[in-house]
Order: sequence, then structure tokens, then C-alpha cells
Amino acid sequence: MATPTCSICQHPELAAIDAALAAGGTLIPTSASFGVSKSALGRHRTNCLAPKMAAAAKVLQPIRESREPVERAKAIAMGDAPSPQEVLTLSGLLDRLARSLDRLEGAADTAANDNLHSALAAVSGQLHRGIADAARMQGFYAEPEVQPQSRFSINIVLPANDLQSGGFQTSDF
Repeated sequence: MATPTCSICQHPELAAIDAALAAGGTLIPTSASFGVSKSALGRHRTNCLAPKMAAAAKVLQPIRESREPVERAKAIAMGDAPSPQEVLTLSGLLDRLARSLDRLEGAADTAANDNLHSALAAVSGQLHRGIADAARMQGFYAEPEVQPQSRFSINIVLPANDLQSGGFQTSDF
């Protein structure tokens, strides 16, 4: 017995029908436009077009995933603010920190070349803190634990009349 063939797949305007359905066209207007039955068009959309669209999406997904960071970087370079998710993720923070460190290194080079010693000292301190922050974020450096130190105080209360009269007594402990 022969496998039944989709009548829409045999239609001379198959590409236009598929494009109309993929663009969100509904069954009744699309079937009327191409002179096909609504039920045949529905079967075609479910049995023929949906698997093709799913396969195309699988092929295009890696391409989209590889382009997303590039497109986002272009948008940020053009002045678009980073999203909260980008700011809060570790990789986003490390990327922003790396860019900041690059700018600070450039500023340090300029200050050194122009003999701006106080500016160089300030930039060097910022660089040091930035490198320490990057190391902490990547787990290469941890702040040393501060051991609690016991502290005590001694209050000595002297009667006021002894202070005024000059009658101090000393004791050795």
C-alpha cells in the first residue's frame, strides 16, 4: 500500500503557503488565499511544517548562541547599559573588571610618562584593589581570617575628696 501524500506539499505554491503559516497566518484566510481546504492546511501545518521548523530551529540555535554575546557586546559598546543579570553574574563582573583594569593600566602609563606622580600613585592603588578583587572573585585569594582578640578595660574610681586633697595612695599589684 502506498504512503499517502500531503496535498499541500504537492501544491505549486508550497513555499508561499509555508511562509504564510510560519509568519503566523491562520488556517481559514490562508486556505482561502491559496484555494486549499482548511483541514488539509491544518494537517500540513502539524505533520509537515512543524517538524521542518523544529529541525531548522535546531540547526540555527548554535549560530544564535554564538552571535548573542557578540551582538550584546556591540550594543553595550554603542552605549546600551548592561542588564542586571550581566552585571550580577560572575563572568559579567570579571569582564567589566578586566575592562576597568585595562583602562587603569592605560591611565597609569600616561601618568608615568607625564611624570604625574600623585596621579600614578592613585591609579596604582586602584589597580592593586582591582587585581585583588579579581583574584577574590576567581577564588585565588581569600582575605585572611581575623582572629577575635580579647579586650578588657579596667576602670579605677577614686573618691573625689582624695583627688582634691592630694592624698593619693599607691599599691603594687
